[in-house]
Amino acid sequence: MRRRLFWSFLGITLLLGGCATVDTAAVKSRTDGKKLVVASTVDNKLTLLWVGTTAFNIEQQVLDKPEWALPETLVQHVVKKLQASGRLSEVTRSTPASGERSGVLQSIGKGPDLALLLTNGVAPDPLYQTNQVMRGFGVFQRSALGMKLNSLPHAAIKAELVDLKSGETIATYTTSSFELQKYSLGAGAAIDADKVEMVQQSLTRLTDQASNELLKTFGFQ
Repeated sequence: MRRRLFWSFLGITLLLGGCATVDTAAVKSRTDGKKLVVASTVDNKLTLLWVGTTAFNIEQQVLDKPEWALPETLVQHVVKKLQASGRLSEVTRSTPASGERSGVLQSIGKGPDLALLLTNGVAPDPLYQTNQVMRGFGVFQRSALGMKLNSLPHAAIKAELVDLKSGETIATYTTSSFELQKYSLGAGAAIDADKVEMVQQSLTRLTDQASNELLKTFGFQ
């Protein structure tokens, strides 16, 4: 697994690429000059996960944050960067009515040549090595005796490039972006009112970084 560390102005940003290897030359040969549609089922849910000293000290809360528009921001970034690559003859987007992969592909139809399917990814704990996983957008906190409490906003996104003519998956990759922030969100799995804007800003940055990582991995940047 590749690991790259970047300092951000609020904390440490970590981009953890998935374990899958993408053959960019093969992707290029299958995509140049083709029509591609971006379809996303990434949701607006924000998962807050707090892990204490023992396996029994775990709290979780799932918030719905449509006003943050993180999935929409992700799609806009991906579409814009794909168009800017100049590799594709056409880049469009689709808003699937179904969250199931089969339903998404069926709703797209056979017009485009390719589909880039974006879904919530699943990532392991990159910092404390607990057995917890992080899905999509969220914030992870670890609390233990003698440990300074930090927050770990994260964006885990999976991308699958599909040949719509044959139904074959050309490549798949999951990127996990994190920021280590030196503040506590609140007691347990909750966000204090004065931290909400900080969390939103972190996740907006991570959304852009995740889109960059995915497109670089597929060879579009």
